[in-house]
Amino acid sequence: MKKVFLDELPRKLYGGKICIDWYNSVGFSVKFEYNDLVGYIKILRYIGSRQLLYIEYNNIQNYIYTNSFRKGQIAEAINIISINFKFNIGDILKDNNRDLTLTDHEYRIEKRLNSIENRKWYKYTCNICRWTEGWVTENSLLFGCGCSCCSSKTVVEGINDIPTTTPWMVKYFQGGYDEAKHYVKSSHQIIYPICPDCGDIKEKPIKINDLYFHHSIGCNCGDGISYPNKFIYAFLSQIVSKFEIEKKFDWSNKRKYDVFIADMSIIIENHGLNHYQTGFERCGGKSLEEEVSNDKYKEQLAKRNKISHYIVLDCRYSELDWIKNSILNSELLYLLHLEENDIDWIKCHEYALSNIVKTVCKYRIDNMNCNIKEVAKVFNLNYSTITRYLKRGSLVWDWINIDELYEENKERLAISRRKNIEVLKNDISLGIFNGIKYLARNSEKILGIKLYPSNITNVCMGRQKSHKGFIFKYV
Repeated sequence: MKKVFLDELPRKLYGGKICIDWYNSVGFSVKFEYNDLVGYIKILRYIGSRQLLYIEYNNIQNYIYTNSFRKGQIAEAINIISINFKFNIGDILKDNNRDLTLTDHEYRIEKRLNSIENRKWYKYTCNICRWTEGWVTENSLLFGCGCSCCSSKTVVEGINDIPTTTPWMVKYFQGGYDEAKHYVKSSHQIIYPICPDCGDIKEKPIKINDLYFHHSIGCNCGDGISYPNKFIYAFLSQIVSKFEIEKKFDWSNKRKYDVFIADMSIIIENHGLNHYQTGFERCGGKSLEEEVSNDKYKEQLAKRNKISHYIVLDCRYSELDWIKNSILNSELLYLLHLEENDIDWIKCHEYALSNIVKTVCKYRIDNMNCNIKEVAKVFNLNYSTITRYLKRGSLVWDWINIDELYEENKERLAISRRKNIEVLKNDISLGIFNGIKYLARNSEKILGIKLYPSNITNVCMGRQKSHKGFIFKYV
């Protein structure tokens, strides 16, 4: 039997009918029978606009609609709830989207726009990420929802927060670790980042997930080279002595190829997301159809001009594992006679995250005996690019003193124009001669052997130990 005895509650005349006066029923205790349970429910408050009673039973307070109260539908109100849970504590819910163990459940009173509800909640342990403090509603479980930590809906420090999953992003937060730990890498939250290279705080905000996707905040001090291109460059630098980037051929109709390895006749193209997804035409890029058509044309050109191996790497995501797997799934390692463990993949990732402008400036400072051409060879970049990087690093961000560099170049030029050159062999001086060109031009008459100006200069500058057994010094 399920019944609430309402006879003793006060009545009033309303609309020509006699009905319960709920306002004046506050403070009354109403007897009920629910199956074998008999007791009293005390009415604490009445909310007329919602036809809702605030009641108490066994020192536990709850809400119930007056209509449900009259009909005896009081199971939730008197906390006879165990039979209403569809899942039991200890149940394991495992499918393609989740692997959860239910560890507790409870009813929660929740206020809605026009109502107040008792909702069933379950505590769970995720057997994938090992989070033990998750709670989820019964309806969500029935609809197949999984762990909110795994889906990045809840930030859990030490599991899915930025310092744990993508620590390279921390340097872009003005608050560093303490700020970054409150977000996941896929968050749409807007921040005002700080550039870790030049220290500028950006006036234009950026979404966190855009920072994660692009690996950049678009600072003016940047090198303008994408994460995938720098990753492939660092990869090849570990194994190939000579290769060219952004290579143009006489036959390529002004089109550039990302990487060219001449010794093995290999072209490598690093295809970003714009080669696989539409929408880039809206921000000034080519449409997907144009990109695909251009890709086919470039490949046909290369093969018609006897390029032996044309390798396309899927670099749609700027992530270490993604690009690494793209390389492993290509024929590149086979052609280079390498195994996966031969490559320092972390080194590739770190280089891809670096600012090449700043790296070039630092290298130039640490190697002042190298000229710009030698620096260009180290970085596999052309002379003009290195010069541009050094100027940018000096004039804008003070990474190198360009005035000192110019003074050094003037000194080098002055040294190279000095006329007196001493020639030594086996630590014995063979004489002092009037200039490099004079010595080279008359070397066969003077020394009985042909000498070359560039080699004499290299020996004088300390870049070469000797030339044909002779040592040269500026006097």
